Amino acid sequence: MTDDDAARAALAAALLAHEQDGYVVLRAIRGADGEVEDFEHELVNAAAERNAQQPLFGRRQLEVYPIGPGSIFEPLCDLLRTGGSLHLENEVPPTGDPATAGRTYEIYARPVGSERVVCQYRDVTEVRSIQRALQQQAWQDPLTGLPNRRLLLDRVQHAVTRLTRHDEVVVLLFCDLDAFKQVNDDLGHPAGDDLLIQVARRLSSAVRPEDTVARFGGDEFVVLCEGTVREVDPLGMAWRVREAVLGSYQVSGREVTVGMSVGVATTDRLVPVDQLVGEADVALYQAKRDPDRPVVLAARPSGR
Repeated sequence: MTDDDAARAALAAALLAHEQDGYVVLRAIRGADGEVEDFEHELVNAAAERNAQQPLFGRRQLEVYPIGPGSIFEPLCDLLRTGGSLHLENEVPPTGDPATAGRTYEIYARPVGSERVVCQYRDVTEVRSIQRALQQQAWQDPLTGLPNRRLLLDRVQHAVTRLTRHDEVVVLLFCDLDAFKQVNDDLGHPAGDDLLIQVARRLSSAVRPEDTVARFGGDEFVVLCEGTVREVDPLGMAWRVREAVLGSYQVSGREVTVGMSVGVATTDRLVPVDQLVGEADVALYQAKRDPDRPVVLAARPSGR
């Protein structure tokens, strides 16, 4: 069987298996030095031309898809040199070909002989968009846009694990709004949601970019400060965060004043995540019971 016959047979088999995918057979065009200068679209199916939004048959690849961001020209050349197969995902940049700009394609390719490559590709833009949305929902609080409890605990685990390699301290601030239930009861849950969104913004603006502010649930927020030096003042950090939140808010046309209690836990060694969170939670409980002491450091911080 000649390379021509093999290429046609490969294309026919592929079309039968996945008729909705785009398929092309590219024939290498070599220069005087034997290097591949371009590829010609020797065989194409309707799905390939539909995706490209232009004719492909008989045209050169670099005429249709000039080399630039997202180009697969070099990987195809390498494939002819090395053999094997190619599987990649190509996100076409907004500045790329107008017909495909912003789209994402999953591409499979394999050589047929030494001069031809069979490429199969499918548009997975919508699939990837749905996957990103689902992933975001899994890790993000839908109301405030902050990391949720699941993502926070994952980052706390990462932070305490770092302590085995770095001489640092992890500080966890467990924050709870005072009298939040009153806002919900007096003004309704939409007003309470608006208040939580505004509090989330103030908390986020009060910490370093590398810190994590998460909504733990209800009116509870947690601030994770990692990569801090041993000389850090955790109580001072907690007071600063609390001061950023205190004050009045405009909610449903009414002025609402918010207070906040904070429980603080620290560690300078690897400890179970639930232990560190539990210590901060106990300190928060103590702070809420004593209005004169709204910020409490865990009685026996881990690693001290």
